[in-house]
Amino acid sequence: MSDITEEEHIYKSHNKSLLLYHLVFPAKYRRKIFTNSVEKSLKEVCIGISERYEVRFVEIGVYYAGSVNVFIVEFKNDKKRVMIDAGFGARRGKLLTEMKKADITPESISDILITHIHPDHVGGLPDFPKAKIHIAQEEYEAWAKDPSRKYLAKYLPEKENLSLFAYCTEVVPDLKAIKAAGHTPGHTVFQMKDRYFVGDIVHAVDLQIAHPFFSSRYDMNPQEAAASRRKLKEFRGEWFGAHITYPGKYRNP
Repeated sequence: MSDITEEEHIYKSHNKSLLLYHLVFPAKYRRKIFTNSVEKSLKEVCIGISERYEVRFVEIGVYYAGSVNVFIVEFKNDKKRVMIDAGFGARRGKLLTEMKKADITPESISDILITHIHPDHVGGLPDFPKAKIHIAQEEYEAWAKDPSRKYLAKYLPEKENLSLFAYCTEVVPDLKAIKAAGHTPGHTVFQMKDRYFVGDIVHAVDLQIAHPFFSSRYDMNPQEAAASRRKLKEFRGEWFGAHITYPGKYRNP
């Protein structure tokens, strides 16, 4: 696959009640995809695997393009703006620059819903000091016990300033939290009617939808992530992914 360009995109979709901004940033890197398998040939791996066997990793000799995307939901009735994840932050990312092009100020974001605690999702939180930050209770507790992710504390507000939510509840009006673990222990998908903000449970749409057992190297529990992808296939509508290439969405018919 050819190298990714570094052009930025702002894509808008809307209906009678809301305006959705897709702030899509093609990444400077490409993602390698792994799978849980005991098959010997990549051809066989691409056809399928048996979950009866013990797990080992097989590297696929293909790179898949990735983006780092942020989504902003603007409710037309009260102009309230809710953001899904926060990107890398001003030092490394281009979120604030693209928001300015769309005439969106950081102060206008009332709430930020975090799918999981990784640097490309929470690194930008300090750029939004007035926003209320929402993280799944289970994800927060898993993060607190994970030495490999402790350094991300510098991006998070103090616990008393966080809103820690349970799954199967509306985090903010019209946005429901669904557990989709595997990428991290408490990874969350946010549902808004037939729209799903799927975070990192899907990286390479053209591969992982047809073959959900293929996992990114970043999935902490590949088997659990594969199970979450299989469950996700039941959700009909539009998926908006943190790493799906422009315009950052996939329609699941």
